[in-house]
Amino acid sequence: MLDRIALGCGNFGGIGSSPEFFGQGETEEQAFALMDAAWELGIRRFDTADAYGGGRSETAIGKWLAATGNRPRITTKTLNPMEAGEDRGLAPARVKRQIATSLERLGIDSVDLYLAHGPDPETPIADTLAAFEDLLTAGKIRAYGVSNVSADELSAAIAAGRPSAV
Repeated sequence: MLDRIALGCGNFGGIGSSPEFFGQGETEEQAFALMDAAWELGIRRFDTADAYGGGRSETAIGKWLAATGNRPRITTKTLNPMEAGEDRGLAPARVKRQIATSLERLGIDSVDLYLAHGPDPETPIADTLAAFEDLLTAGKIRAYGVSNVSADELSAAIAAGRPSAV
């Protein structure tokens, strides 16, 4: 088992979090083939985000989980808008709303790792991490962390909470 390697699923149904590229990238059939190949090779971590493909990445993973019965460790992230012009950020209410829709698309009760996909200058990191702590207590996530942060932003995150991953 290749526990330290993750399958990046950012191109399932889109190309990353860019709304102008939603619907491009790998088709669902291609995504299934990649997940099958990764599983066959022993990869047991899949990395996605709510906004990858405007939710299409999580949806493809959820369908694959249901079809195969396999359960890799799932990392997902939030920050970016789900469609052009929609809200973005890490305000606590949005974080909680986004994890609920992520879990629905994935068809699971909790994710193994939930990340702030980048800094949100509009929301103090302490507020975001307090929301992550609430999700941890509620059993919606098993761990949380931050992504795409500077050294100062990482220091602030560590001072404000218990991130498990960067």
